[in-house]
Amino acid sequence: MTVTAHDDNIVAWYMALLATITQASGYNTDAGLNVYLDLDYDTEPEKIPCSILYPGEVTDSLEGNTPPGAGEENHYLPLKFEGHIKEDDENTLGKALRNDLLRAIKADRFAGGLTEGFEGNITSNVITEESANRGYVSFVQIELTVFYVTAWGEI
Repeated sequence: MTVTAHDDNIVAWYMALLATITQASGYNTDAGLNVYLDLDYDTEPEKIPCSILYPGEVTDSLEGNTPPGAGEENHYLPLKFEGHIKEDDENTLGKALRNDLLRAIKADRFAGGLTEGFEGNITSNVITEESANRGYVSFVQIELTVFYVTAWGEI
C-alpha cells in the first residue's frame, strides 16, 4: 500500500474516530476499546469487540464529478471498516455494532476538514458465524471512498 502524508492524516483521523466508539461515549458497543489497522485477513483480532480499518490504494485524477481547479488534483481513498463482536442469543449485537460504526463515520463526512466528503455509495453488511474458539461472532463490513483535493504534485 502506497500512503502519502495526507493519507496518513486521514487514516490517523479515522483510527482516532474508531477509538471513540464506547458505551461511555454513548454508543451501544465498546468496539473502540480495541482498534486495529490493516489486520491480516487470516488473523483473528486478538480482542473483541473491536474495529478494524483497511485503507485501500489511492486513485489520483484530473477529472471526475468535481473537476479540480487549475493546479489541483483529485484523490480517492477507499476505506473498509470492519467490526467484530461476540453475538448474543437474539442476534442483535452485530446490528448495534453496524449502527455504531455508521453513526461515527457519518458524524463528520469531511474527516475534520481533511477531505471533501464521501464519493459514491456507502455499503454495509452484518454476517454472523460460529467461530471455533469464540462461539457466535458477528462481523460488520462498511466500505466507502473519501475524496480530497491537493495542489498538483502535493502528497
